[in-house]
Amino acid sequence: MNLEQKYKVVYVTDIRSSLDFFINKLGLKKQEELNMPGRDCAVLKMFNGDFLMLLQNEELETAPVILYTDDCLRDHYRLKEERVDGLTEPVYRADGVAIEFPDPCGNRFVLLEERDYTDA
Repeated sequence: MNLEQKYKVVYVTDIRSSLDFFINKLGLKKQEELNMPGRDCAVLKMFNGDFLMLLQNEELETAPVILYTDDCLRDHYRLKEERVDGLTEPVYRADGVAIEFPDPCGNRFVLLEERDYTDA
């Protein structure tokens, strides 16, 4: 068991379209589906080994959801090839390189490759 792994919970209004998007467009791997009373829930394994839990809910996330990657430019190219709607061009920020995109439910995601620019 890796105690360093983290779970990120994201509310979605349509679990099936969200699973299709995250698995087939983003390339995440389905870990398991959980039975929760009155809600559909799926756990996906992210690029860095952490987990993304999709939980069916009427309301969406209010703030952008940050996911981490080791190569933002590679992932941007791949997502562009998959024709992900709303995908932004890479932006160099103080904390690294990032792209943004919405999921089918309307949540906003930031895919961030952390970089330390202080080491000159």
